[in-house]
Amino acid sequence: MLVFKLLLTIFIASPTLSLTCYKKDRYIEMVDVIHHQKFCWSFYVPEERTVTLGGHHYPPNATAKVWDTAKGNDCRLEKMVSFEEEYNMYVCLCLTDRCNWPFSYKEFASRNFTIKAKVDEKLFDSLMPSFSFTKMV
Repeated sequence: MLVFKLLLTIFIASPTLSLTCYKKDRYIEMVDVIHHQKFCWSFYVPEERTVTLGGHHYPPNATAKVWDTAKGNDCRLEKMVSFEEEYNMYVCLCLTDRCNWPFSYKEFASRNFTIKAKVDEKLFDSLMPSFSFTKMV
């Protein structure tokens, strides 16, 4: 009986242990949904005005070098190096279902470089189906 209760508890709690995140490659204008993630992220590159979205199955504390959750901000500007070339990138992290809404770079900048929902703002998360769609807003 104890094993049954333990398995039932794990079964009931398991959906709450994973997130659904938006996924987008910076070169393709198509947004998809990925499931079973521990956190969601968004990368915005100001020089290129591009956005990349995704999630990760490792807990955020395992990526401490990438993100400092103690500061409480959802996005921060980082200097990145790729092929010996430096560039700036906004790195955003969030911990709720579909929290990395696919904002364009222009919308992200107009929101004061944050992906957090504004007070009383609904981002239509519950209306979005779990399949691919095209054309970012």
